[in-house]
Amino acid sequence: MADYDPSQMPDLVPALTVRDPRASLAWFEKLGFHTLGTMEMPNGEIGHAHVVRKGVHVMLGPACPTTEPGATGLELYVNLRDEDVDSLCDRARQGGVTIGEEPNDKFWGDRTFQVVHPDGYRITFAKHVRNVSEQEMQDALNQWAAAEATA
Repeated sequence: MADYDPSQMPDLVPALTVRDPRASLAWFEKLGFHTLGTMEMPNGEIGHAHVVRKGVHVMLGPACPTTEPGATGLELYVNLRDEDVDSLCDRARQGGVTIGEEPNDKFWGDRTFQVVHPDGYRITFAKHVRNVSEQEMQDALNQWAAAEATA
């Protein structure tokens, strides 16, 4: 991991267990991530990889006896600062990435879309598009909760 600089690491980096680290690296590249580094096992397989997209870091590696690949309730939320949600979604779709939720505006003021990693992880990309008052947010949350309760 030649580009690794511990002083630039965020305080928290999520780590995903995946079936195929090389395929996952290619998948993340379709979403604008680049590979910060990899560590290969003696057999040539990737034992650890680290991708970054602006300030967002994700580590990944293969399953081992104590872990299984796939979604376990973990989701990632990536904030976009100077990018358009709809454009990134279109690029991801064109790259063959499965879209889990189309771009839409959320009651808390973000416009989001969600992708699904081949192992089932869900990653939401969001851009803040409007400020919402506390009362407006609470009213919307109450409305959402009521709708969920009857679903």
